[in-house]
Amino acid sequence: MIRVGVLSFSDGRKRVHDGLAPYIAEQASRIKAALEATGEVEVTLAEEIVWHPALAREQSAAIAAGRPDAVILNVPVFAFPNLSAIAASSQSVPCWQSPPSMERCRAWGACRRPATPSGNSAGSATRSGGTSRSRP
Repeated sequence: MIRVGVLSFSDGRKRVHDGLAPYIAEQASRIKAALEATGEVEVTLAEEIVWHPALAREQSAAIAAGRPDAVILNVPVFAFPNLSAIAASSQSVPCWQSPPSMERCRAWGACRRPATPSGNSAGSATRSGGTSRSRP
């Protein structure tokens, strides 16, 4: 059985984090359900969503104590990048960071990027499921 830890991250401002927490918890639960549905993965979710540097250290240490084979850094919203860097630095196993959903971003009207020559907006999902990135 593969052991995977999931650390979830939020905005570093408490008032903003409080509004985002239900959505972030839902996304973590979806990750857990999808992985465990394979019958090959055992998932441990962090007890708290990281929104402060002290929580990044605390929750990362708690996940590491479970001796996972890998850690997913779940960042379903735009979060302070130092939080995932702090958490990843204390892990001794591979970490994979899931980026914020562009659909969620568009729903908030926060992403108004110009179209690239291919017609996709920078960072939007391509037909293959990847992302296209424009470079200056």
